[in-house]
Amino acid sequence: MTPKFYLDQCVPPKTATLLRDAGFDAVWAGHVSHRDWDDPGHLVYAYENGYTLVTENRDDFQILHRLWTLLTTKGYMSISHLGILTATMSIRPPSWMAFIQSLVASGESLSSAFFIWDDATQGWQKF
Repeated sequence: MTPKFYLDQCVPPKTATLLRDAGFDAVWAGHVSHRDWDDPGHLVYAYENGYTLVTENRDDFQILHRLWTLLTTKGYMSISHLGILTATMSIRPPSWMAFIQSLVASGESLSSAFFIWDDATQGWQKF
């Protein structure tokens, strides 16, 4: 199944356009009136609508990922988020598209995972 992507307001909106042009289902937060939402709201919206979340807000979403994972591990929740993609630095839209395409092509499961694009190594790190 091809993943769908929800990009929060930290990611340039052009990235969603490029992903759609490449055949992905992608939506930017501002295009669905979510521009001022808080981070948990973005993650829940992504989960409820079948999206992997894409953000440049690495630190806050890493905390949310750890919390979600802890709650699932301890049995307080039985659902997994559909993945969070972020980066070590701000990325231009064409690069985001290429990096996401490479991750999808790798066949790596995005579900419940937290991926960081590391510009220094030019690769994804999975947490």
